[in-house]
Amino acid sequence: MSGHAASATSRPSHARLLAAASLAFCLALLPSLLLAQASAQNQAVAVAKKLELLQRYLDSKSAQKIADSENGAAIELLKRARERGDQALQSYNRGDMAIAGERLTEAFRAYTEALDVVRTKRSGHAEVKKQNDGLREEIASYLQAFDEALLAKGPAAAGLLNRGRVKELLDESRYLEQNGDPQTAQNRLKEVYNMAVGALTRVRQNETVVYSLDFRTPADEYRYEQNRHQSYTMLVDQMRQSSELSEQALKLAQRYADEGAKLRTEAETQAAAGQFDTAIKTMEEANKRLVRSLQMMGLSIPG
Repeated sequence: MSGHAASATSRPSHARLLAAASLAFCLALLPSLLLAQASAQNQAVAVAKKLELLQRYLDSKSAQKIADSENGAAIELLKRARERGDQALQSYNRGDMAIAGERLTEAFRAYTEALDVVRTKRSGHAEVKKQNDGLREEIASYLQAFDEALLAKGPAAAGLLNRGRVKELLDESRYLEQNGDPQTAQNRLKEVYNMAVGALTRVRQNETVVYSLDFRTPADEYRYEQNRHQSYTMLVDQMRQSSELSEQALKLAQRYADEGAKLRTEAETQAAAGQFDTAIKTMEEANKRLVRSLQMMGLSIPG
């Protein structure tokens, strides 16, 4: 009986077998659990570093420039970046690293887009400012030519150009450009440009009436018409580059310019043959075509 009892105690009980199996299972899972715990910790560390980086971006001078840019789209994107950052921090504090990571990605994307919007606008501003500098140089050139023409015409012709309005518009253009609105500044400069070109054209047309009485030979008069044609051609080229016109208006203006060029060629052939009287009439017709071309582009000058 005692031998029978010894045999019973020598065998492991069912409970012991279950305990041993459970221990073996836990030991088998332990590496995976440790890895998962380490992964979660690593993810939390990574999210924390990203939160810190985002905050540095949002506190940076670049972010302040976006806020001060008065660019609505960029400011809205910066606001979105801050909101997503706050949401990411809340998720981090709750232990939800996956959602925190998603919100951080959205925050970084919004911040980057805000920077791009501001930089693109600045680049566009730089190009417009460059165009404005060119316009100012052209305006100065036309005003100088107008002043030189006044020396020959006398002070009575000064009324062809409103100097007060010219100064007012130039001052406005500088103010607008200095305050971040070069496009409106360019509109002011274009108005001055048209005023200067129109005044110079009118004073030179008045010169034609006076000087035509003093031409000593038909050849002299032809050369004058030739010079007038060159001036008109220059004005046509300038207006074509600076005017904001419809495609139809530009085509019509170009048609008149082409007709003027064809007539000029005919006049040159006639002058070369010594037919100056005919060449003068042909060149006058050529100039009328250029005047029509300028009128099509918005320059108010008599035909």
